[in-house]
Amino acid sequence: MNHFKFSKKRGVPGIYLNLSHPAIVYTIVWISALELTNLRLTINLIAIHPKTAILVFSNIVSFFVVYCFIVISVTGHRFRPILFVDGIELNHLHTFVKNLLKLWAVGTLVEIVVGHGLPLLWLITGDPTRTYQDFGIPTIHGFLTALYMFSTTALFLDYRLRRDKRKLLEVILLLIWPILEVNRGALVWTLLQILGVFVVSSRIRLRSLLKVIFLIILFVIIFGAVGDLRLGEKKSFINCLISPNAEFFRSMPSGFHWVYIYITSAINNLNFSINDLHPLYRPYYSLMSLVPTFIRDIIFGRHIYPLELENSSFTMSTIYASFLKDFGMWGALSIVALIQIPISLFYVYARRFYIWAIIAYAVLFQVIVLSIFTDTFTSLVTIFQCILALYCRSPKKRYLKLHFEQIDEKANRFKLAKVT
Repeated sequence: MNHFKFSKKRGVPGIYLNLSHPAIVYTIVWISALELTNLRLTINLIAIHPKTAILVFSNIVSFFVVYCFIVISVTGHRFRPILFVDGIELNHLHTFVKNLLKLWAVGTLVEIVVGHGLPLLWLITGDPTRTYQDFGIPTIHGFLTALYMFSTTALFLDYRLRRDKRKLLEVILLLIWPILEVNRGALVWTLLQILGVFVVSSRIRLRSLLKVIFLIILFVIIFGAVGDLRLGEKKSFINCLISPNAEFFRSMPSGFHWVYIYITSAINNLNFSINDLHPLYRPYYSLMSLVPTFIRDIIFGRHIYPLELENSSFTMSTIYASFLKDFGMWGALSIVALIQIPISLFYVYARRFYIWAIIAYAVLFQVIVLSIFTDTFTSLVTIFQCILALYCRSPKKRYLKLHFEQIDEKANRFKLAKVT
């Protein structure tokens, strides 16, 4: 029977960082975002509202509580890490992803034909009649995006296990697609899922951390380049937002300024609206992303935002926006705490190195990181990917009992030989 082992050097001294724990990631992301907003390096930012701080820190505490509850509630299961993954499961995943990519390729080709080209070509040729938002068939495009993101994430996991560089090359080639779409959101989303696979399957040392930081800087530069390409001559608007104490942005790659604006603008909108909430006390905005696009536009209309925006150019308002408008502050706090339950559950099984759980947690890892921008948990793209991950569970090898029995048998033999 073939097994594939995660790369873990034994006997190597040093401090290892756990950058995959959902509560820790949530804490780092939100505290960093609040601190960056508090620096007010752009002229549009306002001070952090006390209610925003209460909301965030309450859910930081709730995340640790929820995680502890999940761990305690599944103590009946064995929690020895599984360092070996059955080759049968991995081959099943490979075949499944291969079929998904074929479906994605056919669907994408149809979209290109229907759209008469790609958004990048529209930009290069200076077509003023269409933008990247016009690309794709409503609802079908979201379905294809989910297939693309799931397949790319699964291929990276395959690479982590087999160390087959051909898989890594496939991942790199697939990452070109969001650039052709001029879709920074899809690029960020996919890269975060890949990062989720990496951190949950690695023991992060200083050397690995430096590599991750380098890749993040590279991504920031690419992110800025795509942003400048999308805005064209209008990119001067972004430079106008730089405050007098942040002139250093002008001498840096535009990506750093772009990332700062994206990180802080959503929290800024939250600060702007949180003290003047008028909750509906019924699910409305929180259900919008669960409705397919072609129906959503008819029922809810387009460009509808749950909270009042401080600046109409920046429309994100964090994961809390829809829940705040529908259920008020304490309702939003409670719903986010409920969202933390499946995230913690998938993480527990991901740390035991079940293939399906690693992919599912990678999908939810981006939910945590992007929570400072928007709610991707209730997105159909996220939900469909989690369903695909659950489908990858192998009924015959789900818990790899044979592997546990072999370990126990060897341990018993060793004890017996030592006694005799």
